Amino acid sequence: MFNGIYFLYEFIMGNMATRITIVMSLINFFVFFLLTRDLNRFNPKEIKRKQNFHRQMKIMPQGGTHHKCAVCGRTEKDSPNLEFRYCSKCEGSLEYCSEHLYTHKHVTSDNPTTGDTTN
Repeated sequence: MFNGIYFLYEFIMGNMATRITIVMSLINFFVFFLLTRDLNRFNPKEIKRKQNFHRQMKIMPQGGTHHKCAVCGRTEKDSPNLEFRYCSKCEGSLEYCSEHLYTHKHVTSDNPTTGDTTN
């Protein structure tokens, strides 16, 4: 801050050579900070995307939880160490806890409630 005040004083009171020296020495500072700024935050599409994301994060399904096992119904509130995954063979957005991921019946459009129990 003191440097800035000193540069401003010298820029006003100094001669042309002093002013040129101050401007040339500060160009590196301004170029660095202007080129490293994230200019996407002023993009209207980016602003709308962030607003939609925050709005969706406020809406929590299943009574305030993000994950729920399709077999046993446990959530991350029941056990904080429980991990949830989606089955690659099942259709839809069904989540399974780590205990039921490999033992559940696969849900497909051909057979929505029954299927094989192997992966």
